[in-house]
Amino acid sequence: MCGHQANRAEGPPPRGRELTREIIRFTSVGIVNTLVDLAVFFFLVGLVGVNPVVANVASYSAGLLNSYTLHSRFTFRHEDSSGHRLKFTCFTLGNVVALCVSTAVIAYLTPLVSVVFAKTAALAASATLTFVVTRSVFRGRLTNLWSRSLLSLSSVANPLLRRRACAQGKHRHGRG
Repeated sequence: MCGHQANRAEGPPPRGRELTREIIRFTSVGIVNTLVDLAVFFFLVGLVGVNPVVANVASYSAGLLNSYTLHSRFTFRHEDSSGHRLKFTCFTLGNVVALCVSTAVIAYLTPLVSVVFAKTAALAASATLTFVVTRSVFRGRLTNLWSRSLLSLSSVANPLLRRRACAQGKHRHGRG
């Protein structure tokens, strides 16, 4: 097996059957995540009496942790552990956006319809967004963009920070 084929997660985008299999695996993991999300949500709302918006944040977070683990090991079969923190950070940030969409849907719909319908609509609203984010993270697109952005920012910030540190050093030593 060639070196570039061994690490499928960083390779070119999948085509045809591979993309179909990826979507099926994503959907399977999504069903498990949804069950985790719903179990936590309805436990908190129904048994504990937590506000639905607060319960949604907690249940979504439980699903997010489950999601990252299953997607990295099953959906995208990501075995490369390098950049794990960056991938998790990008995954989490992308899912925070999906959480905001989900929570906004619940906050808007809960006064108008049943909690069950509001939660179902929220899940549907965030599904496509999470597929795009998750696939981009594990295929390296989002993490590469994030890395380049951080490098660009640090190349601009480092000289400014050095100048500031030098200026502060002069002030501490009685100069200026």
